[in-house]
Amino acid sequence: MRSREDRHYSTTWESRIRILWDFVEGIFSHFGSVVAAMRIEWSWCWAVRKLKNRLLELIAAISIN
Repeated sequence: MRSREDRHYSTTWESRIRILWDFVEGIFSHFGSVVAAMRIEWSWCWAVRKLKNRLLELIAAISIN
């Protein structure tokens, strides 16, 4: 049985952002495997990783505020 704090935490913005980020990471990991299978240049993959890092920074900034 979940405690009152656990129920409260599951409704906070932070937990929603974490769920969203898990979804985004899943998309990026799937996309990365597709890119590797297609043997596209790694510089393009680097740009995707950089975008992922920017999104992570944005989510961190939102969760701090």
